[in-house]
This record gives sequence, C-alpha cells and structure tokens, in this order.
Amino acid sequence: MAAYNNAVYIFNDICKSLYSNEKLHIYARNLTIEDIEQHFTQAGQNAKEEYINNNSVKYGEVKKYEGNNNLKYPWIYEQEKNSGVNGVIKEDGISASDSYYTSREELTNQYKTASGNLLITQTYYGFNVPKEYIDNEVFYDMVFNRPSAYYLASRAVDAQEGKAVFSILLVDQKNRIYRDNVFDSNGNTSDDYSFFEPIQPIICLPLDIQIVPCEGENSQTNMHQLNVEN
Repeated sequence: MAAYNNAVYIFNDICKSLYSNEKLHIYARNLTIEDIEQHFTQAGQNAKEEYINNNSVKYGEVKKYEGNNNLKYPWIYEQEKNSGVNGVIKEDGISASDSYYTSREELTNQYKTASGNLLITQTYYGFNVPKEYIDNEVFYDMVFNRPSAYYLASRAVDAQEGKAVFSILLVDQKNRIYRDNVFDSNGNTSDDYSFFEPIQPIICLPLDIQIVPCEGENSQTNMHQLNVEN
C-alpha cells in the first residue's frame, strides 16, 4: 500500500539523484503515462477512451463500493483528482503522476477507510500498443520494443468486482501498458509486485548544452560529454 503512495516520488528521486546536474541545469525524472499519451494518435486515444475492464467498467466511469469490507484506500488517493471518498468525486487534485511521500503517521496507520461508500473512477487502461497508436516512430522505438519491462512514475485505479485495485503502471516487454497491483480496497497488500523492474529516466537538457564525442581512448567506446556554451 505504501508503494501506491510513494513509488512515483521514489522513481523520480532515483532519476534525479543519478542524472540531474544543478551546475549544468540538467533535470531528470522518470517517464510517466502522460508522456506516452502526448504521442497518442487518434487511434491510440480512442483505444484509451474505449477501454473496458473485465468488470465491464469503462475508462472514466465511476463505480460505487459499499459495505464494511471494501472501503479502504491509500492515503494519497483522497488527494487525487477524480477520487471519491465518502461519496463525493474530487474535481480538483493531484494527477496520477504527481510525487508524494508518506509521512511517519501515514506509514503507522497504513490506510484510511471511507465512511458510507467509496467512489472509484476507472483510471487504469491496459492494452498492447501497436505503432499506429503512436505519432512518432523514434519515440515508439524508445518506449516500446524493449527487452524487459520498466516502471512508469504513474498510479492508476481499477474498479474490479468487489474491490478497487490500486496499481503502479508499467510498460512490459510485450509492448503493453500494464500494471503492478499494490493494494486493494479490501485492505490487502498484493504479492504481485516486486519493484524488480527497471525505471526509465527522462533527462531534460538546457538549450545551450552541447553533446560532443569524447577524445582519446574514450572515443573508442563512443562516449560523449556535455559542454555548456560560454
């Protein structure tokens, strides 16, 4: 459950620690689902909007959960846009890819429980992504056609029968947008996720950065260095 709260922050923090450089004004973060969606063609956008899960809940639709056993949710969920704690859909809030880090109090209490009912907006969609879903072939080859899965710094919720499933998104080796389930509204922490998959950094460079080949023995390994224009 803490993974749903903290994974986006942790993935971005790892990328920042490894690849950011304040002196050169270089900023690094992890790839998000929004980065992929920005390159959806109309066919890709249609596939997203028409996605229906195995409980017949369509992307963007709301499912109500009632009763004493399926109203639990991670702390961050009530801060997310389109969440529905205690019967009210939150119209404004953080996105699925905004960073958050759980406090000591939140770790101690593990989760919160809605009173009355829990409204879940279907934000998860998972499908194979063919090339016609992406508007840029280079981007497609960088993001998909990969030998192993990797995590996105994005959360999603799936309205299943009898429980809502809180997940971290990933791209797998089958060219699918997929997920690792980490918590459900029955209060179960999933054994499905391991966080053994790699992450995918995005490195943002300023316009005055020059990327030039290294000289000498490093040139044999095709190494490059970054130079800032004077």
